[in-house]
Amino acid sequence: MNLKNFAQFFEPDQIYYSEDRLQQYWYQDLWKQGWRTVSGQQIDILSPGFWNRTEGPDFRELRLLIGDKLFSGDAELHFDNADWYRHEHHINPEYNQCVLHIVFRNLDESEYVIAQDGHKIPVVYIPYEALLTPPERFVCCKSHISSDEQAAVLLQSGWQRLERKVGYYIRQSHRFTFELMLLWGLFKSAGIRYNQKSMIQLFIRIPWEDYLNGKIAPEDIEALLFAYAKIAVTNEDDFTATIIKFQSKVPEQQKIRWHYAKTRPIAFPDRRLAWIAAFLKRGLLQWSPQRLYERWIIGEDWQHICEGFFNVSLSDYWHFRYRLGFRSVAQAIPQSPGAAFRLEMNANVLLPIMMALEHKNGSDKQNLGKIRAEFEKLKLPQPYTATRNFIKRHELVMKSSLLKSWLLNQGVLALEERYCTLDAADFCPFCGTR
Repeated sequence: MNLKNFAQFFEPDQIYYSEDRLQQYWYQDLWKQGWRTVSGQQIDILSPGFWNRTEGPDFRELRLLIGDKLFSGDAELHFDNADWYRHEHHINPEYNQCVLHIVFRNLDESEYVIAQDGHKIPVVYIPYEALLTPPERFVCCKSHISSDEQAAVLLQSGWQRLERKVGYYIRQSHRFTFELMLLWGLFKSAGIRYNQKSMIQLFIRIPWEDYLNGKIAPEDIEALLFAYAKIAVTNEDDFTATIIKFQSKVPEQQKIRWHYAKTRPIAFPDRRLAWIAAFLKRGLLQWSPQRLYERWIIGEDWQHICEGFFNVSLSDYWHFRYRLGFRSVAQAIPQSPGAAFRLEMNANVLLPIMMALEHKNGSDKQNLGKIRAEFEKLKLPQPYTATRNFIKRHELVMKSSLLKSWLLNQGVLALEERYCTLDAADFCPFCGTR
C-alpha cells in the first residue's frame, strides 16, 4: 500500500526552500511576473487558482495563456523537475488535470513531464535568484461594512473552506478507505504543532494492511508503535525491553526527530503515541467512520460519541510516566487527550469525514443540518494569530465570543489565501468596499 501521497504537504525541507515556502512565494508574487516555458513559449497567468493545502496538485483551477492558447486546470510546483517522477505523479490520475509544472531547478532541461493519462505538461523554470527577494505582504485597509456584514462574510468564507476540506476526503476515498484516512488524521492531529511532520513520517512507516487485516496482535501494538517511532529507549523494564526486541525487526530507516521543547507534558510525543496505541488496541469495530456515522444518524448524541471515541484505557505503564523510560511524580493521568488534540481531530477529521459520508450517501438535508450544527458549536480557546492580525488590519469590531468561532477563524484563513496574499484588494469583501 503506497501511502506517500499522505505526506505530500509534510515533506522535510529541501536543500534551499521547503515546497510550502516555494508555493507561498509563487502564490504571493511570482505568478504575476512574466515567465516562459522551457520550450520558449510566453506564459500569462490570468488566475493562479486556489492554493490546495491538502493532497493533490498544489494549485487548482488556475487559468493561463500559453502563447495565444487559453488553458484551465491545475498546477504542480517542485524544487527539482525530477520530483514529478520521484513523487510518482506520473502514475497518479489525480494529476491528470495539470496544465503546468513549475520548478526552481531543471538540471535535465526537460520541456515537459508526462501525466498518468499520457499527456505532456509544459515545464516553467523559475531561476533560484527569483527567490532571494521575498514578496512584500499586501497592506489591508479599514473596512467600512457593518459588523454584522463582517461576521457574515467571514462565516461564509469559513463554510467554503470547510467544503474544500470535505471535498478532499471525497476525492481521496477512491484511493484510500475512510478508516485509513481516520487513522491518518489521528496521527496528524496528535502532532498538533511541533511534532506534526514527525507523526506523519511515523504513520507512513506503519504496516497498516497488517493492522487492518488483524495480523498484529493487540498486545504487540504499543511496543511496535514505539519501535517504528524510534524514540530512544534503554532497557529499563519489561516494556522497554519489548520495544528494543521489536526494533531489531523494524526496517532500517532514518531516525524521526521528536520535539519536547515548548510542549506541555500531556502533549509529549510519548503520551500521544500511548493514547494512539490504546485507541488502536481496542480496534475499529465501534470506531470506524461508517460506524460512527450510523450511530449518529440513528439518533445518538455526537458529544456522547466523541466522549467514547477519545476516552481510552492507557496501559499501567503511563500512570507514572510522561516520557518513555522516565518515571514521574505519581498523579492522576487523564485517559483522554488534551482539548487542543480533541478540537483539531473533531474539526479537521471526524466531522469532515462525517459530512463526506453524508454527501456520498445522498446529502439528506436533515442529516447535513445536524453535521453543520456541530461545526457551528466548535470554539477555539483563543482566536488564531492570523485572525487577530486580520481584525487589527481591517479595524473590525466583533464580539470576543464570536472571534473564538472555529468557522470564523477558518474564514479569515480563506480570505487571506484568496485576497491578502494575491494583492487583490479590489476584490476583497473588506478592502474592496473603500
